Amino acid sequence: MWSSDDLVEGVFNAMRKRGFKDPKKKIEFMDREFARRINRMIRSFPDLTRIDPFHRELLEIRYPVDDVRRALGRLKSLTVVLGHIRDHALYSGDVRAYMGRVKHLFKKNRELFDYLAEVKKYMNSLPRLRPMDTVVIAGAPNVGKSTLFNCLCGKNVKTASYPFTTTRIHIGYFDSVQVLDTPGLLDREKYGPTERQTVAALNHLASLVLFVVDPTQHAGIPLGAQRKIYDRLRELLNTPFLVIFNKKDLCSEEEYRRAREYFEEDAFISAKEGCEEVRNLILFTLRST
Repeated sequence: MWSSDDLVEGVFNAMRKRGFKDPKKKIEFMDREFARRINRMIRSFPDLTRIDPFHRELLEIRYPVDDVRRALGRLKSLTVVLGHIRDHALYSGDVRAYMGRVKHLFKKNRELFDYLAEVKKYMNSLPRLRPMDTVVIAGAPNVGKSTLFNCLCGKNVKTASYPFTTTRIHIGYFDSVQVLDTPGLLDREKYGPTERQTVAALNHLASLVLFVVDPTQHAGIPLGAQRKIYDRLRELLNTPFLVIFNKKDLCSEEEYRRAREYFEEDAFISAKEGCEEVRNLILFTLRST
């Protein structure tokens, strides 16, 4: 995806290398080259009416699809304006005037090119998924989701002791299972852009949800809030859930007893060491559903 300045300089330099003597040939070549490169940029975007629902929702979170479609339409319309500039320049034969007007046109539309470059970069960064059983790890921030993901899949996703360390979806695999590590959810009515990625993954991809609970509450998320997050997801999804109590190595008997007042766990582990138990539980649950 070219910037507006790079596109202009690229076409001008291509014209100079051709060594045209006739001013009209210079103008006609540049006009064709601008149209070719702009159309190439437009074709580099997928058909927005045919992208899969998960990727469409992720795109919508950051860049509303209707806005992207309008921006691509504006980009296409530049070829019409360039055609008018070409026709006027061919009549006068003034190459310098043509180049000046073209530069001015692209300078006015610099933000359009910058916006589409951002969209393209974001779309290229979206997770590439396989059509297979998919486990989505969900829960509040900093309950140990990424540590469990790393253990299950042999990955090395960054973890830290502050909320929202995970800000995008990560993908890993074990056996014939695809596993997604997702940003943490908070107990609130309206989710932010980071949390909406998690909801999109749960809505469109989950064959099974691992809901990770921190019974110690050391991350600052009360058990009551974790339960509300869980209940909201259960209302949203018709998908099997496994409740995983994490941080067994840090949890006191009193904290465990208290957590069981809110949840009935399917496994109680330390995420760094208990992944084999969780793997077996995942495989058993997927085979049983």
